[in-house]
Parts: sequence; C-alpha cells; structure tokens
Amino acid sequence: MGGFASKKVEKLTDAQRKLVEENHNLIYKVLYDKGFNIEEWYDVAAIALCNAAALYKPEKDIKFATYAYTSIYFSI
Repeated sequence: MGGFASKKVEKLTDAQRKLVEENHNLIYKVLYDKGFNIEEWYDVAAIALCNAAALYKPEKDIKFATYAYTSIYFSI
C-alpha cells in the first residue's frame, strides 16, 4: 500500500499529537469530499490520521496535510 501499510504504532509523541490536533479537520474534509457518511467512517478516519502522524517523515518533502489526507482516504 505504498507507505500506508499497517504498522504497529506506539504511543504518539508530543509533536505527533500536535500534528493530529492541528489537522483534525482533515477527517471531515476527506469524508465530505468523498461523500462518506461521517458517523460510519469517522473512527476509521481518526485512526488513519493518528497513523499518518506516527509514520510521517518531514524530510520526504511532502506536506503533512497531503500525506494525511491520502492516508485517510486510502484507509477508508
């Protein structure tokens, strides 16, 4: 799954939690953009956002929002 494969994720660091908090609205953006039911898919999207924060590599020269949006979408 090209960088979005399942991986056991340990507790998020403070920096990773900050990424999740600052980008929480991406969950709603993906769900609205793609026409998914919020009540049905919110949990999956939230977990995907946390996983994206844990796996994100800033040195890869891609914005976190782009990485997380794609991760959420492919998780659904």
